Amino acid sequence: MNHTVILAADPALTLGGGGATGTEVGTAAAAPVENGGGGGGFFGNVDLTTILLMYAAIIGMAWFLLIRPQRKQQKAMREMQEALKVGDNIVTSSGIYGTIVESGIETFTVEFGSPKSVRIPITKSHVVAVKEPK
Repeated sequence: MNHTVILAADPALTLGGGGATGTEVGTAAAAPVENGGGGGGFFGNVDLTTILLMYAAIIGMAWFLLIRPQRKQQKAMREMQEALKVGDNIVTSSGIYGTIVESGIETFTVEFGSPKSVRIPITKSHVVAVKEPK
């Protein structure tokens, strides 16, 4: 038994005009394509303006959900670091507690340790919090 599968756009054009033997193959004429290509692809028939608006909306959401909160947090950290003064108890980025004993333009001298005998200069950007050790 000989079976042939034929895919055509018009069922009247298959099997050579209606013969049911399964061995004859008809020809299908290509239908003209309208609208400049039929609109295949990822977005289908969506115009450029709509695509640009979708990208703008995605970028706007990323700004308000990711970038803006991070900038607010950085601003609060910078304000806290600028407000530090001698005598404040701080925590460094490495988790070490200390007390500011001298203040410079970009650095602090901080006392560390239980007898407060160790003094180390650190940059202001390495201070992450102002609090007492527990």
